[in-house]
Amino acid sequence: MKNNDTTAAFRNLPSMDMTKEENIQSAAKSEAPGTGVSGKYVMEIVQASLDQSKNGSVFLTLAFKMPNGKVYRQDPKHIAGADGKEGFYVPRLRAIFGITGAKDTIGTTTIKSGDFVDGSWVEKDVDVPAYTDLIGKKIGAVLHFYQKYPESLGINGYTNRPIPTKSEDEEAYNVAKMEASTIWMPNYDKDPQPVFDFISFFEPATEKTFAEMLDDNLEKPVAVEEALEKTLKKNHKPVVLEGKDWDALRVKKLKANLKKVGQQFDKDLFVPSEGVTGDEVDEDLIP
Repeated sequence: MKNNDTTAAFRNLPSMDMTKEENIQSAAKSEAPGTGVSGKYVMEIVQASLDQSKNGSVFLTLAFKMPNGKVYRQDPKHIAGADGKEGFYVPRLRAIFGITGAKDTIGTTTIKSGDFVDGSWVEKDVDVPAYTDLIGKKIGAVLHFYQKYPESLGINGYTNRPIPTKSEDEEAYNVAKMEASTIWMPNYDKDPQPVFDFISFFEPATEKTFAEMLDDNLEKPVAVEEALEKTLKKNHKPVVLEGKDWDALRVKKLKANLKKVGQQFDKDLFVPSEGVTGDEVDEDLIP
């Protein structure tokens, strides 16, 4: 950023003031149940860094030190749009603030980052904006650990044909990746990557979620055990989509891309995968 104050762009984020009733209700709603190292853990928050995309959206990356000393880092979560609207993760983030009692102070912290140099990963320390008061706080969570293939396969969503790779034709690649019809699908030629999804947070001493902490008449918390039971039944192996399931994901991603630029999905242009008819494709049935 050109501004010497590296936190300037992050001063208008959604409020995490847990004295406000609307924030309390927002956090409470995020803890509804239903949402291999899946389980229930008490952890330390070691990263709560903020990053701003080129279009002005703000993302939060949380990392937690587990009881065994390992650090699990979540994928970046959207907390604010360029238009000032709240991101999807804001209610869950408010629950974290409510449980920990942290203040939504934004300062600067140091995290481990890096880049590839001549094919090798070189790690370095980087100063970044962050919710500094969250760092060091203890919190409980139900963790869903699973694996998924990286979404690095660029294709034309309508035709299902791959776009040119950067190594093949960098100019054509740069043009194609900017098209609204270009989507990024799971790449089954790559190794599956681990995902650490912390789906329900709770107060370590009582095992109450934030919603349960608001209930003075609650005798025994139940939300965490319900979330844990459902999580342990989930598959942690990577899913390979084929046929109509692959096409359903194509349609979902393509519609989302087109909507961003004010275009409508044209069913007549969609080419189903081999052996699939257009009528079989239903984006709501994606596994």
